Amino acid sequence: MRSIFHRMLTLGLIGGALLGVVPQRAQALTDEEVAIKLSAIPAFVVANPEGAYITSRLVGQPEDGGEEQEIALLYVFFSGEDAEEYLTLQRQEDPNFEASAIVGWVELAALYQQAQAQSDIPLRLLFVPQGEEVSAAVEINSEFSSGVPIFLPRYRDDGSYVLLPIGDLNNGEPIVPAFFSQQDIETALNALGEARPELRERIDIQVISLESLISQMEDTNDENLNLLYLLPDSDAVNYIRSSQGEQ
Repeated sequence: MRSIFHRMLTLGLIGGALLGVVPQRAQALTDEEVAIKLSAIPAFVVANPEGAYITSRLVGQPEDGGEEQEIALLYVFFSGEDAEEYLTLQRQEDPNFEASAIVGWVELAALYQQAQAQSDIPLRLLFVPQGEEVSAAVEINSEFSSGVPIFLPRYRDDGSYVLLPIGDLNNGEPIVPAFFSQQDIETALNALGEARPELRERIDIQVISLESLISQMEDTNDENLNLLYLLPDSDAVNYIRSSQGEQ
């Protein structure tokens, strides 16, 4: 339930520090460090009952610019409902689509690592954004054009990232929270507004794409990335709990 997420945020925010980003080590993250950043995020895929991903086989150019080769394209969703809708449409449009296919979830970190691994048929991930989150992103930044939106709090005066304590993450120390849901970041900022309204007034929301954020983690020396935590969409977490019969 969103109320659970709200309580986690509120407990972390009341009485906690709110700071600008402080200098940390500056170097691009390794693949292993990127995977750690992605480990808390559930991703939804279409698979067979044994857990093998159902992919589209294409011929494409490898990232190193070599000869064309066959690749396995996997659609990756961040909403269980979106993945179910995709599966329904595939069954309707393709009579040969695997009848036993189901929607499953996996940590985004696992998909990232599998896509990084060497293989005769490389795995390529196609992230599918949620329509309502894209609409929210465009309202915040009219130049946002593609990708999975990620929402971050930034100080209005200088554009620096805001560090917030979020529950027990980072042992309760402030982090740069990155949200997959516009409603979740609003929940966090509303809780902040109740506890420290004078600080809430100084904060805006920035939106970037997940794809560009991963590229930044892989390629840039940005000290902010060391304190960045990706937070799962609470609706996605609730979907998983519901599918597993949790209350």
